[in-house]
Formats: sequence, structure tokens, C-alpha cells
Amino acid sequence: MFDQQKETPENRIRFRLCTGNRWMSGYVTTPHRRLVDLLNKEHQQSLLVEGLSIRSNSHDEEVGEKSQYAYVNPSTILFAAPIDESADALRPADPLVWVRKRPQRTRFALGPFAVVGNIHLLQNAALGPSFLPAGDRFAAVTKAVLRRDDDPRFAAEEDVIFVNKDRIEYLVAAESPAGSATPS
Repeated sequence: MFDQQKETPENRIRFRLCTGNRWMSGYVTTPHRRLVDLLNKEHQQSLLVEGLSIRSNSHDEEVGEKSQYAYVNPSTILFAAPIDESADALRPADPLVWVRKRPQRTRFALGPFAVVGNIHLLQNAALGPSFLPAGDRFAAVTKAVLRRDDDPRFAAEEDVIFVNKDRIEYLVAAESPAGSATPS
């Protein structure tokens, strides 16, 4: 008898990303359910993007270039945001493997961007050496507010972005005016 191979489901994940000089949008076809899994696990050398549109900055109404297929180097990505993930991307966490985390409000520089947002640390962990060097290249930042130092017109809020930790210039806990940590 032949062993039946379990067919891996294919998901189409639409996203937009920023390299600092360019804004890109498109989609990938992958067995992964979530964009962060795709960025961290599957395509470490290059990312095959379908339906790619490229703009030189966020204010351009016109798309500078389009391509049916293109390769993008993940190391050039500052951050990426999901537009449409797999239908089960937000399925309930498995209590046997889920790790409880807490949000930590932070402020950091990422290329030309100043970002304020929540990173998620282990329940009793402090913001310290464990965040940046740990495992995956891309980390989730929730409730992110992005500004550009070189463009005062630019301000954006995102529910979640996936930040390339290798491209962070500095990261500090965000403080309230009174000097205590900002509540999440």
C-alpha cells in the first residue's frame, strides 16, 4: 500500500511592507497561516511576492512599478503589516503550547521611523537583553504609531506590524510624562 501524503493547505496572505525607501504590497502563497510565521520561518533568503506594487513613499498616489512576480530580500524589510491572512490565523490559542505574555509599551527607531507600540514579553520578564537577540527575526508590535523624522506629514497607526529586529536602532520603555511606565 502507498502511504497517502497529507496535502499541505495553501494560504494566500496579502500584506504591505516598508523597506525605508519603498512601500510594497502584494501577496504570497504559503502553507503558513500568518504573515509573521512566513517572515520568520519559510523565506529566510528571499520572498517570492505575487502582484507586487511599489511606491517610492507613502504619499504617492501612483504606483511606481508593478510586477506579476518579484523577489524581495527579507533583510531589507523594516516592517510588514498583514492586510489579509488565512481565515484561521486568529484561531484560539492551544492552552498546551500557548505562552502567556504581557504588553510592554516601547519607543524605538527603525530606519527613518520613530515608532511607539507594544512589544509582548513573557509574563514576569523585564525589557532587557532577552528581547532583541531572541530567536525570530521579526517580532510583533501592537497598537503601533509610526512617524517619520524627515516627513512631518506622515503619521500612521497600525493594529499590528511585524518589525525586523535586526533593523532596530534603539528600543526603550516608553515613559509617561510623570516618569512611570506607560500603561498598556
